Amino acid sequence: MIGRRDFITGTLAGVALGAAGQRAVGQTTNTLPIKVGVSTSSEFVVIYYGVEAGIFAKHGLDAKPVSYPSGVEMVNGLIAGAQDVNTMGSLPFLSGVARGFPIVLIGHLHGDPIATSYAPNQSIVAAPNLKAAPGDLKALIGKTVGMPRGASAEGYLRGMMRQNKIADDQYKLVNLAPPNMIASLRGGDVDAIAVWEPWAEGALRAVEGTVRLSLGGCDTCYDPGTILTTKALTTSKAEELRRFMLAVAECQQWVRANKAGAAVDVAMRWIPGLTPDAWRAGIPIVNYDQRISKRTLENYMSKTIPDLASMGVLRNTPDMKDAIDPQFTRFAQEKGPQFFSDLAPIPADLRV
Repeated sequence: MIGRRDFITGTLAGVALGAAGQRAVGQTTNTLPIKVGVSTSSEFVVIYYGVEAGIFAKHGLDAKPVSYPSGVEMVNGLIAGAQDVNTMGSLPFLSGVARGFPIVLIGHLHGDPIATSYAPNQSIVAAPNLKAAPGDLKALIGKTVGMPRGASAEGYLRGMMRQNKIADDQYKLVNLAPPNMIASLRGGDVDAIAVWEPWAEGALRAVEGTVRLSLGGCDTCYDPGTILTTKALTTSKAEELRRFMLAVAECQQWVRANKAGAAVDVAMRWIPGLTPDAWRAGIPIVNYDQRISKRTLENYMSKTIPDLASMGVLRNTPDMKDAIDPQFTRFAQEKGPQFFSDLAPIPADLRV
């Protein structure tokens, strides 16, 4: 739910007047409703900007964000019909596919269509009592690490620990929501946290003596942000999804150009509890690129799915045959090439 009525009249008035005189690519006069699952990490500024600046409206959509603690809960909301689209991490998506959920990847909220690994927005932060040095993941042996269980941070932690030859049974995991992490670090309830930005940066700035053990750097991880819908909605709401992906492309380009400036102001208005400096550090870390390539499936099969299997959250290997549908991002690229003009082209042998 939006929950930001106060800013709408003040902020949108001027924006709406400016947008009213413009014709968006593919804009139509009829407005279609669409509900979008969101959470509290840096990359969701793409969606919040689209609502606040009237970009979705310009593309003929009445977009309403629906907030969740993490992608784990968001998948259930999508299946229950609480929203039409999810924007979330890859691990809950693949876990849902393995459980037989009829969910489909139609694009990326952030990612790199060329890279063979991707988890730049994840961090591990040690509590003051651990007295660890940057990079010293062995300090976590025998310790307790808090994170949202089953979400992207868990896959990142496990990947980084294995990369440093630390077995899964050499540390303890506890479920911990990002808004509760600062208090848990201060109180000594956990020895470290694993979380996405800007929450890691927020913890470092809020709790004296905390140390960032890692930021990204997981060679075995592949966790781009996803844009999901259900198989049924790819048919019944195809027009909404085409408009949505085109609008997201415009929003992503704006965020790429305003990562440390105006995008910070947008994030501050929508997600309370963090300082501008935390957002300023967190927003620029990821690559706001919705494009799907052959790397998407290759990396899921070779990296992300094995990670989930090792976490014990897969009942079976997910059948990915019908779980990726690039038609909507292809539409956005064809109808709005200007929104992708600042991105490196995908090599011909990787295009889908």
